[in-house]
Amino acid sequence: MPFSMNKVIIIGRLGAEPEFRTSPQGVSLCRFRVATNERYRDRNGEWKEETEWHNVVAFGPLAETANRLLRKGHRVCVEGRNKTRSYEKNGVTSYITEIIARSIVYLESRGEREPVETQGYDEFADPTSYYINDIQSEPFTSSEGQKTEEEDDLPF
Repeated sequence: MPFSMNKVIIIGRLGAEPEFRTSPQGVSLCRFRVATNERYRDRNGEWKEETEWHNVVAFGPLAETANRLLRKGHRVCVEGRNKTRSYEKNGVTSYITEIIARSIVYLESRGEREPVETQGYDEFADPTSYYINDIQSEPFTSSEGQKTEEEDDLPF
């Protein structure tokens, strides 16, 4: 198989307050659960609704921002990858599947938001959703601190 992809995108609501901690190595970690709903008609024509719960984990600056902005009931779009891990408790091995978040889009409209201390984000400014991304975009510089040839200004 020449190509494979592990990508998950979910849109749902937080089921509880995010749990934030810092690892002994100093890495920030934020865990939260997102509920997604599916509505369908059963064989008798009655509407049914199923809720699926997703465990989400964010690391580093993304975790810190998620912990600061997200609250129970907030609507979010999470993009990331699936990761299954095992752990042992009382001699029993259990497995858990989590979404390792790469980005989080905060989907609350202006009227639905509560004021949150944002450290640099204007919580009530337009647009009405925030894109929280863990990719840091720093300009590439050479070891002397000068621009590299790839950074020369383009004529267009």
